[in-house]
Amino acid sequence: MSTPVHSSPIPPDLSGYSVHRPQDRPDAQPRSQSQQQAYAGQEAQANAQQRTRRGSDVQSTSQSNPSTDSQQSARSVQDRVDISQEAREIQKLAARDREVRAHEAAHAAVGGQYAGAPSFTYQTGPDGKRYAVGGEVSIDTSPVAGDPEATIKKMQVVRAAANAPAEPSSTDRQVAAQASQEMVKARMEMAEQRSEEAKEADVAEVSGEEAAEGQGVLPDGTVENKAPGVRTRMPDLTN
Repeated sequence: MSTPVHSSPIPPDLSGYSVHRPQDRPDAQPRSQSQQQAYAGQEAQANAQQRTRRGSDVQSTSQSNPSTDSQQSARSVQDRVDISQEAREIQKLAARDREVRAHEAAHAAVGGQYAGAPSFTYQTGPDGKRYAVGGEVSIDTSPVAGDPEATIKKMQVVRAAANAPAEPSSTDRQVAAQASQEMVKARMEMAEQRSEEAKEADVAEVSGEEAAEGQGVLPDGTVENKAPGVRTRMPDLTN
């Protein structure tokens, strides 16, 4: 089904018609001078009114254009402000992302076998990308059971890993302090162990001296132990 197309109506052919002003009509009566002056005055007044209307239209148009221009300018400025704010937010998120990744990478690199892999929390920016805004690296701070010397070496690595970033966080400083405390405990344990070892060595030395002093050689070549009822005969080497 076709839709009819409406076009503008064809104007009638007016080529055979002529327009005459009243004074040009053949049957019109000639006007007096006063009538002609009155008619001329009316025509001049009509033209003046028409010019006045045109002037007001032009003035109205000129008054409306600045308003439209100012609105468009305001929208343009606002668009630029919005774009600028988004750009600044993206730059801020990108800088935070670099800072967080470098921070956690320092923990992991120095922590070595005692540090886990970095994990991050993300925020989506105005551009739709995800930026790391927080992170963490797990570090083993437990002492080595029964080996204070190994504990000290481990805690030295842990403390260095906690202080590895350029700007350690409060949590990082707490981990470093904990590692230092474990090192103090381990040194005390080592001192106690050495003290016990020294005591045991002293006891063994004293026991050996007492054993040597408690033995004597009798004239018949018998070695007498001062312990009750213990005698040992030395072999005769003269034969």
